[in-house]
Amino acid sequence: KSKLEEVQKACSGDVEKLCKGVKPGQGRILQCLKAHKDEVSPECKQWVATKGEEIKSKLEEVQKACSGDVEKLCKGVEPGEGRIPKCLWQNREKLSPECKASMRK
Repeated sequence: KSKLEEVQKACSGDVEKLCKGVKPGQGRILQCLKAHKDEVSPECKQWVATKGEEIKSKLEEVQKACSGDVEKLCKGVEPGEGRIPKCLWQNREKLSPECKASMRK
């Protein structure tokens, strides 16, 4: 199970209720959940507290290492709901060595 699937399961109701207008991508949903930490469900609060920074750090690392690959291979893909990582994974044979390495960690 991916980290994205974990957060979707733990926080789906909270995202729908508290972050409905937030455009997914670049950690904006996570930031919204953190901003509403006193209003989210206990399960979501625990997930954000324990996994949130880990996910944010990983996203930043992949974004930095894969920015050229995203531009080249996933240019028309709308960010959010894991579409860009999915695009990168589907094009994994064409990825730069740096991007491949960051996605393996």
